[in-house]
Amino acid sequence: DMSDLKKDVLGKIDMKEMNSWIEIEAGAAKKMIKAIDGKNFRGRKIRMNDAETGGRRK
Repeated sequence: DMSDLKKDVLGKIDMKEMNSWIEIEAGAAKKMIKAIDGKNFRGRKIRMNDAETGGRRK
């Protein structure tokens, strides 16, 4: 666990082949981004950022 956040701050996780969408409580989002953005996972660099507001992605 790179972010040291509790799992109860997470909502729906939608994983695709090239990207994923994660619902997370607003107060925990910046901490998660800071902890994970730029790290490597299974040989790939992780890019994490805030999505635009306005609802879930499809």
